[in-house]
Amino acid sequence: MDLLRIHEFQYLQCMDPKILSGLVPSMYCHPLEVKALENLRKTKGLPILVNKFHEIGLEQNMQLQYQSNCILVNSRNFNHLVYLLEKAKDILQVDQDIQLCLQRTDKLEGLSIGIEKPMIILSTQAVDLLSHQEILFLLGREVGHLAHQHTLYKEIGLIFPDLMEAFSVVTLGISSLVSAGLKYALYNWDRMSELTADRGGLLACQDPDAAFSLFAKLAGWPERQWSSINLEEFKRQIKSFNAGSQKTFDKVISYMLGSNSWSIARAKELLGWIDDGHYQALLASISIASK
Repeated sequence: MDLLRIHEFQYLQCMDPKILSGLVPSMYCHPLEVKALENLRKTKGLPILVNKFHEIGLEQNMQLQYQSNCILVNSRNFNHLVYLLEKAKDILQVDQDIQLCLQRTDKLEGLSIGIEKPMIILSTQAVDLLSHQEILFLLGREVGHLAHQHTLYKEIGLIFPDLMEAFSVVTLGISSLVSAGLKYALYNWDRMSELTADRGGLLACQDPDAAFSLFAKLAGWPERQWSSINLEEFKRQIKSFNAGSQKTFDKVISYMLGSNSWSIARAKELLGWIDDGHYQALLASISIASK
């Protein structure tokens, strides 16, 4: 190991997030996700879609697609990333074997797939540009997704349009009307599941500044000025953000506007969790051990 890597690894070991012994996923599940999941599970057509997903082996195909276009991470090539992933798993009390991969994209993001053989895919952009604390937040988010067993519905959501195109509604036994309702229910749950994942990310890094620094970068803070992000000003913007009502019409309009990171809305939910004392109360309520 060269001198730079030795210093980097020593720095990582000085990071001080605590192991949250006794933590279970339900302790940090966002209430909006709980409600959205209840609605999703009551949506007509979901069991048929899940059965078809398993029947045609879509998960295996998705994993093969990612494995054919990524770099597998191990202790021989990216030891610091292995360390951060294991740290996130230890903190969030997840003992699954998780394969970490890198894929070249221009987004600061991670993705988790796989039910029996979970994988986390990090973008090379994130690894190149983010701090170790921010990467730990990203990894904690994905470990949180896995801890909450989000992958099945997330994978279905990823391939839903292609699935509906490949198989006619008659073949699937789902009417066009039911298909539209299911698409919306999946979308809404997917958005709410990200709020739970953000909580997992914060519990993993235990560094609110790192979390909000990443949100600022996702929202568009110019890269050349990342070293001088004004977090207080950014938090003022977060607090002033008004998402409006949660009426069905508002949700449908948001869906029609397409996909984005919703970084300000997500940051507002996470800041609220901190400011109302629930984050610190959770840390105080469970056994915390240094490692």
